Amino acid sequence: MFLLTCLAIVSAGAGALAATLYWRNQERAQPAATSVPSYTADDILKDFIAAGAHPFAIEYNTTISEWTDGIFSTAVAASSSVTFADASGCLGPCDPRNMGLWVYQDNTTADQAFHEVSQENSQALLHPPQVLSPVPTTLLLHARCLLPGAESTSIYREVVRQHCK
Repeated sequence: MFLLTCLAIVSAGAGALAATLYWRNQERAQPAATSVPSYTADDILKDFIAAGAHPFAIEYNTTISEWTDGIFSTAVAASSSVTFADASGCLGPCDPRNMGLWVYQDNTTADQAFHEVSQENSQALLHPPQVLSPVPTTLLLHARCLLPGAESTSIYREVVRQHCK
């Protein structure tokens, strides 16, 4: 159909062809409307559990500052959060791994939080805190989600990469 339309326009003149092709290109260049996913930290927590993770000591709507006893802080607030522990990596008696998930309203806000926490995490690596804290830690930023504390091969990272959009 497109080829027949082009052939008909060519016979009408080169100017009309150029105008038609320009018009069609402009029509396709318009960005498609996108909706912001409406998932929450609780939704992703349910995805963790469905994937076989075993979080416990779950707390909702905790700030990063509260989770780290004031060592980390951000100038931006998360839309939702969940913190938890997981002992699945323990082969005997050990301290469970502390993790948290903060979901932000958009990628830009999540990026800002990640950069602020990354800077503070770097400082904590150089000068470890004197209090019992989940800091310094690993950090994962994916789309609107910030996940501190998960090991690089954990199911938590896989789920965040799959479900945080």
